[in-house]
Amino acid sequence: MADELKTKKIEDFPESAELADTDYFLNATGNVIKKTKVSQLIAWLKEKLGINLLNTKLNDYVMIKSFSKLIVLSNGRGSADFSISDIAITGYAPVGIVQCSFATTWFVPTGVYIDGSGAHIGVRDVGSPTASAANANCYITILYVKK
Repeated sequence: MADELKTKKIEDFPESAELADTDYFLNATGNVIKKTKVSQLIAWLKEKLGINLLNTKLNDYVMIKSFSKLIVLSNGRGSADFSISDIAITGYAPVGIVQCSFATTWFVPTGVYIDGSGAHIGVRDVGSPTASAANANCYITILYVKK
C-alpha cells in the first residue's frame, strides 16, 4: 500500500519573514527532489560567479601608505610636496590622497592632488592667514592600485 500524500498549494504556506543561511528550499535534479540550504546556494553562486577568486585578487590589488613632512609657512601659506620617488611603491601606482591632516588645528589644505611629479598639498593658516610664519607636520595617506 502506497503512502498517501496530501497536496498543498504554494500560496497556502506561510511567508518567510527573513531569509536565513540555515533555511532550506527544495530543488530537483531530474525527478529526484533534494533539500538545499541557502548558505549552500550562496557558496555555489560565489564560486560560479568568480567572487571568491575576485576577493583573493583584491587582497593584493589595493593598498594604502602614510607619509609625513614638515611644512613651513610664510605669510600664512605654504605647501608640502612629496616627490614621486618619496611616494613610489614598486608595482603600484598612486591614485589619490585619501587623508590629509596636520599637527595643528590652524592649518587647512587648499589643494590636494597627485600628478606625475608626486603628491602636493597646499596649506593655509586660518588662525593667522596673512602674517603666519609657523610650521607643523603634514600627514597624508595615499591610495595605490597594482599596476
